[in-house]
Amino acid sequence: MKKSFQIFAAALLLAGINSAAWAQNRYYWQGGSGNWSDGSKWIKQSGDATTPLSALPATPTANDDVFFDASAGFTAATTGKDGTPASNTVTIDGLVQAACRNMNWTGAPASPVLQINSPLSIGGSLTLISGMTVNGGTGGSLVFTATGNAAITSAAVIFNVPVIFNSTGGRWTLLDHMTVGTSAQFVSGHVVALPLSSTNPLDPDGAFPPTETGTAVSSPMFRFTTFATVSGASDLSHVIGYVQKLQVDKTTLPMPQSFIFPTGDGSIYRPITMQDPSSSTGDFTARYLSANPYLPVPAVWKTLTINPPLNSVSDKEFWYFTGSGSANTRFSFNYYHPDAQVRDYYRIDRWTGISIGGLSVSNSGNATWNDMGGTPTSPTSTATIPSAGGTSSSVAWFTIARRGPSPLPVHLISFTARLQQQNVQLGWQSSAEENTSHFEVERSADGRNFTVLATVSAQGNSSSVISYSASDMSPLSGTSYYRLKMVDLDQTFSFSKTVAVSAASAGLQVRAYPNPSTGSSVHLSESTGAKLRLMALTDMSGRTIPCQTNDAGAGGLCLNFTSGLAPGFYLATLASADNGQPVRVKFTVQ
Repeated sequence: MKKSFQIFAAALLLAGINSAAWAQNRYYWQGGSGNWSDGSKWIKQSGDATTPLSALPATPTANDDVFFDASAGFTAATTGKDGTPASNTVTIDGLVQAACRNMNWTGAPASPVLQINSPLSIGGSLTLISGMTVNGGTGGSLVFTATGNAAITSAAVIFNVPVIFNSTGGRWTLLDHMTVGTSAQFVSGHVVALPLSSTNPLDPDGAFPPTETGTAVSSPMFRFTTFATVSGASDLSHVIGYVQKLQVDKTTLPMPQSFIFPTGDGSIYRPITMQDPSSSTGDFTARYLSANPYLPVPAVWKTLTINPPLNSVSDKEFWYFTGSGSANTRFSFNYYHPDAQVRDYYRIDRWTGISIGGLSVSNSGNATWNDMGGTPTSPTSTATIPSAGGTSSSVAWFTIARRGPSPLPVHLISFTARLQQQNVQLGWQSSAEENTSHFEVERSADGRNFTVLATVSAQGNSSSVISYSASDMSPLSGTSYYRLKMVDLDQTFSFSKTVAVSAASAGLQVRAYPNPSTGSSVHLSESTGAKLRLMALTDMSGRTIPCQTNDAGAGGLCLNFTSGLAPGFYLATLASADNGQPVRVKFTVQ
């Protein structure tokens, strides 16, 4: 029993989960086949030395960890004259509420079976073993309800039971492929299906962007069998990483007309839809990334070309989509982005120019964006771009592209805001401008209602990188939000992403009191309680003023002037105790 617990704890540490945070009462299964509700099947181990075993419930609760290990008593079927049936099935019978925190099957013998005939809730991590079976009966479901980080080890077991992810804050990291055989419902929380160790989180398999094509993805995947379905995915719940649809072993049963890969980045849901999977062969893999698909350009790329009729591709997002079989599978994705600023970037009012761009990279290092033949539907909140095809060994990366005029008066490379002393310095770069009039730097206190802070004239027409800057000499207290409005000569415009600068996090917020002072002492305190240290005290001519400092509690300082200060203005330069950015505070003596 102890060994299975140690193995389970090691697996959770690999996923960044501390086993000490979840250790509760432990329940160990014994006696072979039986019902979850049968208290005689459980050996109890208290997580609190002061709690007698007799005080524990007969069966596990949502706060308890359960183990099915080498002592579970499972036996395989025997054959011959005196053959015996297998005794290796644990049945969720619904006579009690079946729930636990963490479940571990490490070491269980005889290819055990978990038969789920009523809902089973797992509020933590799940570890299965190779060779076991998970089945569902009528009314059965496996509900994942972790409220924080958890891990799932499937060991090549197919979940032949409806799977539901339903917990705000839940984040389930797959330690290997998780394969759904019936259905997966996403209600709340996110499944993470990414490489367990990678220097680049956007890395599909050791090189990103891809330097050669047709590379297999070595990452845990959330997988659906041929006829498995998906429902409920949204911004609140989807897969962060790789989703795979298995098309092998098709039968004469009718297949759905489309399959939606429930992909997103943890904040927004951006699925890709495969059209008519019944006409496809092989396995299909998808992933969404809210990142620029071509910057920075990898050093191994010799060229990067956008082929006509395309003239631009999105630098906001892209999808990975590839298949091991059919080279002409139709697919689509939605260009009505949930972020209004990205929708403005795509200029949906000119939707007839939108298409799908596909990136191919030759072995010699020539990267090319090509038009995949997509034609957009009407510009509504559900608008999509269906493609004529595009999954092949040479194209696996796709994004929204444009055939017509550029959707922006300027191609923006970057827009940044940084706190320097008491001011905010804003800077941006453009790589191409055409008939650009000017830029307006806008500021907001809440990220929604903006006012113009500064107006900067644009170069107008350029194909080279141009740098611009502006300053906010009086930032708002707390957090200031900034965005850039790029205005064309015909007064059409678009917005950059919004960036934020928090004075509370980037610099100290210190006040002096009493202010004015009588000249005998001054108290200095920081709004967040940060511990302060005095670097210098000067008068307005720069002359150093001697003083004694005392801890005033809650991180504050008291400056004592034994000889008293003459009337006038004084400047105290302070920093946090961890040598953070200095700040100056002025006070008056009367």
